Amino acid sequence: MRDRLDLTLYPNAPLALLATTPWLIPLLLAGWLPATPWLTLALLLLIAWPAAVTLLRQGLPGWPGSLRGLHRQGQQFHVTLTDGQQLPARLSGHSRLWGGLLWLGISHARGRHSLLLSARPGMANCSPQALHQMTLWLRLNSPAEDPAADLAAHKDRR
Repeated sequence: MRDRLDLTLYPNAPLALLATTPWLIPLLLAGWLPATPWLTLALLLLIAWPAAVTLLRQGLPGWPGSLRGLHRQGQQFHVTLTDGQQLPARLSGHSRLWGGLLWLGISHARGRHSLLLSARPGMANCSPQALHQMTLWLRLNSPAEDPAADLAAHKDRR
């Protein structure tokens, strides 16, 4: 396996819609709550905001704060933002792979992202080779959570 990976991200509207499903399900359920109209409206807007941000970050080129690339050199990751800035990043231990889709949790100095990657026809937002290399790396080197946070959580359980 190569020691370097450059994964360039491309906007893809169908994949962006799929990435919003964790927010759309509660959004639909909130519409059926037996509550006052103002409370229902406030709840709908509260849930719709993260869905809209996810849709814009994944589906529109040039949206501020969107990721345009993910790079790995050895064990170190960097992300490239739409403004061209490269920042060191960490992958979450909660990243998942299923059905040809890769869901990555990424944190960097300017925020956190949930990123859905696919190389399927009609839903591709990266090259198949880069996605394959990334999935191989994740299977062999599952990203760990912050060791300090794990130690603090262990101490709290005592």
